[in-house]
Amino acid sequence: TFMELYARSILAFQKYARKSSGNAALELPLAIMTSGDTNAKTLELLEANAYFGLSKSQVTIMKQELVPALMDIDAKIAVKDGKVEKKPHGHGDVHALLHQHGLPQKWTSE
Repeated sequence: TFMELYARSILAFQKYARKSSGNAALELPLAIMTSGDTNAKTLELLEANAYFGLSKSQVTIMKQELVPALMDIDAKIAVKDGKVEKKPHGHGDVHALLHQHGLPQKWTSE
């Protein structure tokens, strides 16, 4: 799977970083942004495969919240059956999620 390939790449970089730094405990972090549609499946995949060799503590799952969906370039709110349609915020949400999880501060202090 793509997740396994990604984990293998991180583990290879981590092995090199440990050797180069002399820090055998060094772990490279991984943040994964999910949505309501992908969150549970992502966690299931990771847990069923023992995080593909990564430690659970080095992986942070960041779930996007839903926001009102827009219909067009004029930013009209999408409504269906009298209710505002919602969708995941998208890639622009990554910076806010990183901040909410305290990852920039954590990563720079490690």
